[in-house]
Amino acid sequence: MTDYKNTKKWFLLSVAATALLLIPRRSSRKDNTKIVSNHDTVSESSINDARENAASK
Repeated sequence: MTDYKNTKKWFLLSVAATALLLIPRRSSRKDNTKIVSNHDTVSESSINDARENAASK
C-alpha cells in the first residue's frame, strides 16, 4: 500500500511540474501578442535581379 501511495504522489508531482512548464508566463504572453507593423517590402524587380544573379553564377 505504501508503494502505491508513493508512486501516486510522484506521478501527481511530475504532472504538476510539467503543467507549470507548459503554461507560458504572463510576460511571454505579452511578447507573443505584439503586432509587427514594420515590414520590409521586397519589390518584384529585386527578386528578378537576385534570380538572374544566381542563375549567372
